[in-house]
Amino acid sequence: MPHRNLAAPETRALLCGIANICDVGSSLLLRRKLRGMLKSSPFISHDDVNSLRISRGLPPLPRQDGKKLVAELDKAYHENILLPLRNELRKIWIERNPTEKRYAILRLIFYEYSWFPPGGEIRTQSPLSQMLEYLLRPNVRTSVCANPDCLTPYFFPRRRQKVCSEECARPFKLEAKLRYWNKTGRHKRAELQLNRKRRRSSLRRRSS
Repeated sequence: MPHRNLAAPETRALLCGIANICDVGSSLLLRRKLRGMLKSSPFISHDDVNSLRISRGLPPLPRQDGKKLVAELDKAYHENILLPLRNELRKIWIERNPTEKRYAILRLIFYEYSWFPPGGEIRTQSPLSQMLEYLLRPNVRTSVCANPDCLTPYFFPRRRQKVCSEECARPFKLEAKLRYWNKTGRHKRAELQLNRKRRRSSLRRRSS
């Protein structure tokens, strides 16, 4: 079944969402947006989750524990599918060599197909491959926000934009103002005081 073509704004929003995944909660929000775009989770049963838990030295979950199972399924998808996808996308995001970027994108597309056992349909134009191919366009640039406290630092910049938002730009603006005032403030204050004295002396002469 053919997939719809993604518009550029939607593609950019989804790529930023994947690159900025930070926890299970953000993964769940992103999975709702990506519904039907990525392959379904391979973790669908107690056996899948318990296989992961046992491989990590954790005790298996009892079958009647439904809430814990849902939480474990979400955690398994987050840790085993979305986090590796995010980490590889972040490498592509900061890669400046076009050839290396293309190879990394091909590896990531192959990674999507490797989630499931062989015999499934290979989707050469999946929504994920469309999103990744968008990064190869010559007019598309990616950047990381210069603010170290930014929670969503991966973004698409405009021209020489170094921060992702006005909120992230505020500390740099304050720092620039402080540097300017420390550099020129002494002379400015001296000039202001001199101007006040001159105005006072001129007012005194007029009153006399």
